[in-house]
Amino acid sequence: MGKDFFTKFYIVIVCLFLLFYAYLNILQINQKQGTDMVFYKISIVLVLVSVYSYLSLRLVRLFFLDSILSKIFGFWYIALLLEGVLIDTGLGFSINLTNSIIMLIPISIYFYFYLVFNKVDILHFYLKIAVLFTIALAFIYYKEYNIMNMLVIKKHASLLIAYYPLLMLPTALLLNNKYLRLFIVLLIAVIVFSSMKRGGLIALSLSLITYYFIEYIIIRGNRFMIIRLVYVVLVLLIFSLVFYYFDRYNNGFFLHRLETINTDQGSGRLPLYRKVFILIENSSFFEILFGHGENAVFRYNHKLSAHNDFLEVLFDYGIIVFIGYVFLHFQLIKNSIRFIKQKSHFAAPFSVSYILFIVLSLISHVIIYPYFFMLTAFWGMVLGITNRESKMKIQQSFM
Repeated sequence: MGKDFFTKFYIVIVCLFLLFYAYLNILQINQKQGTDMVFYKISIVLVLVSVYSYLSLRLVRLFFLDSILSKIFGFWYIALLLEGVLIDTGLGFSINLTNSIIMLIPISIYFYFYLVFNKVDILHFYLKIAVLFTIALAFIYYKEYNIMNMLVIKKHASLLIAYYPLLMLPTALLLNNKYLRLFIVLLIAVIVFSSMKRGGLIALSLSLITYYFIEYIIIRGNRFMIIRLVYVVLVLLIFSLVFYYFDRYNNGFFLHRLETINTDQGSGRLPLYRKVFILIENSSFFEILFGHGENAVFRYNHKLSAHNDFLEVLFDYGIIVFIGYVFLHFQLIKNSIRFIKQKSHFAAPFSVSYILFIVLSLISHVIIYPYFFMLTAFWGMVLGITNRESKMKIQQSFM
């Protein structure tokens, strides 16, 4: 009982640090005046101290965890540290190392959640924290949303910060209370629509379709499928109607962004991709193998990132880390298929987590932004729980 209490207390503290960390990064994204970088760095230190104080006696186990995903993250962990030390980006050793440490936070969070949930059954307790965490992110979003709309005259800003609550969707889908689950999903949906992010809308739509198909057709069978489908269609129609009038009130900004996908080539993404391919072609053998260092596309391409994680990883970290990144995708797909075959209650939410990951990775970024920790925390939690449950089944079979 005492051990469970301290584990719960510890995870609350870590989540508070992560919320503070997310908030400060949101301020950085919106370039809000008066943001003190000292607090940003303190939040990073606090997160790392929180995680590593728990892992201090377990670091030797990083490559001996049962999950292949854990081994991939362990490899990535070492590679990023070496990148920060060995690759000369022209920014100085301290900045390189700081950037590498920032990139290590999502990986550290993965290991923390994996080890906690592999040891203790606190899922229901954590889901309560996750609900509060998502609501807090929604509050932060709309606080910044109002500020951004005051800065943008007669039109909306396309707000990247909506991805913070969006990536809490897989965790929200694990809630047992269907009304609370519906409330959080609708809250996330409203945030994504109001953000005017086309990528966010695509990711959300595909995620909800995936969840419905896996949860209600594959896992639960086709009973009442027609009735449920009618409910879904009605909700979508009502939501679309409300959003249509909301968009008209705001000069049709979102619909205009959809209409200009062909003419603006995805907000200039296609020309940007071509530039990154040219940069890769002009790289040396060493650079192709080991990369150009942290956030290299931004430095080489006039302060524009690749807007695609595959290209970003290949250019920044080289072919070796890129192979590990591709294996990460394969393992996530493999786990999704395994959960679906087992008809696990994690099947639909885990599949949704990958849909979000792949969609946003293809048209935007996930791994180079701080909100990646929300997905790694979810993956660590699910794989930790399933590993603990499988061990319990094996033990019971021998009893």
